[in-house]
Amino acid sequence: MVWEFPAVSQSRIEFWKKPQYTQSGMWYFTLFLGIFGLHHLLLRSPQTFLFFLISNTILLGYPWIYDLIQLSSEPWGGLRHEELNKHGLSHPWGPLGLAKGMWIKPEGSQEDIPPPPTPQQGGGKDDPPNPFFFFFYALLIPLAPIAQMIAGDTYNALSRFLDLTIIPLGFIFYIASVVWDYLILFVHPASLLHYGSKRFFPFTMVFGMDNDQHSPNLTGDVPIVKCQPDDFLTTILGIVDTGFRLTGLPSPITPVLQTYKTAKEGVKIALYDIPKAAVAISALAATSPQMPQMPQIPQMPQIPQMPQMPQMPQMPKPQQIPKVLQTGGAQVKEEYGLLDYFTMATLAAVISGGFLVGISRNVLFQGKDADDTPPNSRAI
Repeated sequence: MVWEFPAVSQSRIEFWKKPQYTQSGMWYFTLFLGIFGLHHLLLRSPQTFLFFLISNTILLGYPWIYDLIQLSSEPWGGLRHEELNKHGLSHPWGPLGLAKGMWIKPEGSQEDIPPPPTPQQGGGKDDPPNPFFFFFYALLIPLAPIAQMIAGDTYNALSRFLDLTIIPLGFIFYIASVVWDYLILFVHPASLLHYGSKRFFPFTMVFGMDNDQHSPNLTGDVPIVKCQPDDFLTTILGIVDTGFRLTGLPSPITPVLQTYKTAKEGVKIALYDIPKAAVAISALAATSPQMPQMPQIPQMPQIPQMPQMPQMPQMPKPQQIPKVLQTGGAQVKEEYGLLDYFTMATLAAVISGGFLVGISRNVLFQGKDADDTPPNSRAI
């Protein structure tokens, strides 16, 4: 089974309609900034950026060199331009399909690139937004007013500025909105690329600002093939589990992955399916007209019971797929569950803790003689 990061499909030609990158330009960008995985952000793939940053640190730059070789010209062992458009960038452990079809054909090339979908075939706006809008938005999320201006949502930028100035407890709302932006960027990037950055409380509930479709510099509107509906943690565990099994070693991740899937399905059934079914049954019972009672039929004489046939074993029920929103072939999560809110709370705790530690250190060490450096053991 091939594991795919959920947002990789949104980096391809089917979504953006027109090629936007050159192979040589991306090579130079990767040479100078790819050590941090920033070329993946430019390709609008934040999940692979995070995975690349972690793996590149652990493997001492191997994924960075791997991407540089892929983007090199053919005499240097790189991919030919038609191969790059046909398959996209890969990771060292298998196919990825990142930015497939998004590479501008060089002058004089005779390669045959399939034409993108037209508006009559379901395509959207003629010119997709410049990918640098997404790149700088992702980097400047902590500076929320600037990030929202880059995204093209002026009112959202104003609301984040008011959080820092005149809104009571606005600083708390500001931190929460930044955490929420990071959650959408890394956990639900397909939603970000479909609907844009999210507006946040109190402006959405108190002042009536609607939430979506206000970030034209981030979004595309071309229907695409569906993404794999697994969440980010399931994808990461699946990749690690597949890596163990490819080496022939027993995988300790397999029981963890199965337990996580079972727990996630149980939480979904307990929090969504059972309450919705109960509400639907109650509503149906309250609105259904009572049928008139039928006259009783005289009882027939009892017939001797036949011996019961042995019961057939029940077939296992198919695994339920999390509820997704169908958008022209794309699958985007419609609801955020308990695990999503737990992730947001964890990120909020980490970021808030960093703010508090920084503030406390500045307050405690303001004196002239105050110094928190460790003592010199060689000093007499």
